[in-house]
Amino acid sequence: MIQEWRKQRKELKQIRVKKTLCSCAPKCPKLEEYVKNWIIDHRKNGIAVSTKMILIEARRLTMEMSITDFAGTTLWCERFIRRNGLCVCTKTTIAQKLPR
Repeated sequence: MIQEWRKQRKELKQIRVKKTLCSCAPKCPKLEEYVKNWIIDHRKNGIAVSTKMILIEARRLTMEMSITDFAGTTLWCERFIRRNGLCVCTKTTIAQKLPR
């Protein structure tokens, strides 16, 4: 079997691997834009933002925007953070200062 793969090396390198069950595009881009701006504003004011806070704000915005097909799960939150290049930073001790 490995010998066959070695013979087909050039063809196999040209094949693009298709990711399954991975949708990079958000279903509600306008919602995600509002949530991202909300996170950035809170961070500018020195307020630490947790994943629970993100979910609460996203659910509140979906009610205002009349979006019915939004589940607002922790998996959505993790993907949202990854899509937008954000991270969750928290203080580990009282003496430690958050980076700007």
